[in-house]
Amino acid sequence: MKSCIVVAGKSEIRRCRAHRVTLAISMVLLLLLSGCALLSLVEGREAVSADAFADIARRQSFTVEQPTDATTLLGATDVREATKGSIEVFFAVMPDAADAERAFASLRSDIDQYWTGSGSQRDVNTPSFNHRSINTANLSFVVIRVDNTIFYGESTRDYRDEMSALVEAMGY
Repeated sequence: MKSCIVVAGKSEIRRCRAHRVTLAISMVLLLLLSGCALLSLVEGREAVSADAFADIARRQSFTVEQPTDATTLLGATDVREATKGSIEVFFAVMPDAADAERAFASLRSDIDQYWTGSGSQRDVNTPSFNHRSINTANLSFVVIRVDNTIFYGESTRDYRDEMSALVEAMGY
């Protein structure tokens, strides 16, 4: 097969162009399909209950408490707090997704004050899922909303991976 650079006649030029067009269309389709797959992974997340969060956190060696007065915080209907080393996690079930969106926006604003422009940050926003994380030289913050639930965590750099493992174990 002749290269597109070495051309012997008009028929080879047409074949070369046809191959490039076919390759371009294939690449566009591949990108579109992979984008749809990534979106379905983000959109496919399901909220867990406060009890399920507590079970998952305990399996990850966190100490979990159900604070009696914390349900009034942000208007939550159910709250759990989990700690491990320097990790502090707050998990709340809100009355509905709109309340969870407002809580996410408030917590996001709180962690944004720690962003100095160095380190890393991540934002994902879809109708049923929001994720904001900030990693500085010494601290990590994450706030996640899935439907009507909120996950808020902070830790020192030494415990960053363990906090990420908890988020992953939850499917968030």
